[in-house]
Amino acid sequence: MEKEARVNPNALLEGQAEIWLCIFRVVETMALKGAMELRIAHIIHSHARPITLSQIASDIGSPSLDLSSLARIMKLLVHMKVFDADSKSDCEETLHSIA
Repeated sequence: MEKEARVNPNALLEGQAEIWLCIFRVVETMALKGAMELRIAHIIHSHARPITLSQIASDIGSPSLDLSSLARIMKLLVHMKVFDADSKSDCEETLHSIA
């Protein structure tokens, strides 16, 4: 008779968590690479003040730029503390600055 291998549920959960962390690290790396290629930090720095997502998009100057995708990337980069976002200003749009 064969013995069934017992799997420790905690070890399985920890293994799954490690896989998800690796996936998230890849996504963070891709977002950072995209921000570098789009020169987002340079655009914000050149304005010498916090600027809106629309201003960033305008300075990128790509006719095929998807503003909602850029917004998602910026949210992730703010979460990573690469950029700051201030939505408490008088402006309707969130202002982005370098962290």
